[in-house]
Amino acid sequence: LRQPMAIDLRVVITSLRLAVIMERMGDLSKNVVKRAGEISYKIEPELMKDITKMAKIIIRMFEEILTSYGKMDSQNALTS
Repeated sequence: LRQPMAIDLRVVITSLRLAVIMERMGDLSKNVVKRAGEISYKIEPELMKDITKMAKIIIRMFEEILTSYGKMDSQNALTS
């Protein structure tokens, strides 16, 4: 009933880009987990603590970005 506005097209393009990035992150994560499973017996406990800490930081950053996207808060997304 109405012509799409520029903001509508930006939302669609951003959603598509985000989907591609999320799929790539999932693929890379899967590969890391497979490799970690193969070498887990060689990893020192101190290094595992660092890896776990890094994973938590990444998850928090990703949650902040998705929250910013959901709220359409571009300034927060850029600083996250």
